Amino acid sequence: MAVTCLVGSAAAASGAAVRWWTAPDIQVKLQLTAAQVSALNQLFEDTLSARLASAAKLTKLEQDLARLMARPDADEEQTLRLVEQVEGLRARRNIARTMMLVRMLRVLSPAQRQALTSMTHRSLPIPER
Repeated sequence: MAVTCLVGSAAAASGAAVRWWTAPDIQVKLQLTAAQVSALNQLFEDTLSARLASAAKLTKLEQDLARLMARPDADEEQTLRLVEQVEGLRARRNIARTMMLVRMLRVLSPAQRQALTSMTHRSLPIPER
């Protein structure tokens, strides 16, 4: 997905919020209207507090799991339940983020989506074989 690629760089990996549609050069290249910028921002803001809360909860669960795994007497059933919680939350976060990106793509025209895809493909490093 083009937006995922554009947003999915180091900033997204670090958990930083990236508002790519606010960058003047991207607005010009995609010919975004003020209404589109506003709609994209609203979609981002509508999910921000939930995304931040789930990120904080995931961090806590991951820390709990690390502590549990470090214990030589860790109960396997308890560990399994915690792993399921961590991975379930991670999956729900990814689904919510992807759906936000899908909604963002719907704001763009077909030509804008194509331009965004072209921009992201040019900026991605070519994988080594």
